[in-house]
Amino acid sequence: MVKASNNKNHVDLENAVIGGSLKQIKCPTSKVSDPKNPELISVWTCDIRPIQTKSIIKLMAEEITPYDEVSLVHVKRLKKLDPEEKTRGVVIRAILCSTEFLTSKAEVCAFMKEKDTMFDEEFSNIQRHELPRFLPPTKETALLWSTQYWPMSWKGNPNHQTLLTTEFDLDIERNMVLKLEQLASEEAKLGKVPIVTIIAKPERSSDELNKPIWQILAIGYDTRHQYPLEHSVMNVIKLIANNELERRQNSTQEEQDDSDNYLCHNLLVYTTHEPCVMCSMALVHSRIGRLVYVKDSPKTGALGSCYNIGDRDGLNWKFDTWKWINSGEVQKLENIPNINLAKSYNV
Repeated sequence: MVKASNNKNHVDLENAVIGGSLKQIKCPTSKVSDPKNPELISVWTCDIRPIQTKSIIKLMAEEITPYDEVSLVHVKRLKKLDPEEKTRGVVIRAILCSTEFLTSKAEVCAFMKEKDTMFDEEFSNIQRHELPRFLPPTKETALLWSTQYWPMSWKGNPNHQTLLTTEFDLDIERNMVLKLEQLASEEAKLGKVPIVTIIAKPERSSDELNKPIWQILAIGYDTRHQYPLEHSVMNVIKLIANNELERRQNSTQEEQDDSDNYLCHNLLVYTTHEPCVMCSMALVHSRIGRLVYVKDSPKTGALGSCYNIGDRDGLNWKFDTWKWINSGEVQKLENIPNINLAKSYNV
């Protein structure tokens, strides 16, 4: 069940958009491309009597789940069968494990005989079943699969709760995007490439209102015509690094020991164009907190266009990524002369 929203802005859960302006960019919560034709996995099932339920659950928790590399958290492990002949009585069918954990029926029987003193090979009716590999993306899909394959365990889309509890001051976000557009326009008038990145620090006003305010720490411009690696993101991180170096040179040893070792830890990044792989990885290593960009980079963008580096499993840091989609600001950016000149850089 999804809790009540703390977000004052309208949230479009289906499209992951907040306030009609910020679209969430992340790896899909479900890897299901076609709910009517999901990727399937094979599992072993075992029939048990009700008295065996507790021991089977304990067995799965201690001897199977920690070692089975196939996740089965999205399915119910037990289901009651329809009434059969009186000689069988009440029968519960349990999903024991995947066929990757135990590859044959003989292995399953041997494993159960060793681990479960109540195992009855004749009654158990060990069978191989197929069911969806991944979490169903919607409640409707969960109901469909429960009918077609096996009862699903649907506890709601976990990302919906994230969207409902993520708070944005859209006025501040809009002002930051407008600042990007102002700077990009100034670059274009000078005949330069209008790609700009801002790094800001979230703070609160010192008065009784305690309003959120963003302190701009550095502004980076695209200068790769001077050197190929000088993208705006790389340049703005370099500025932060130079500022940090100067701060440390002018601080005491105690102040240096208390400092954060990561350059941009939990700072906010705003950029006109979707960063490339190099820039996105630099943002990961710098430990930023959040990024907002306006314009896709279809060829080499590493966030929404491909890779989802800000939300990619296997990396040692993740950051929230949002795309500004409000048509007013987007059109203003598109109207800047040479805004698409970046295409010549394959951005």
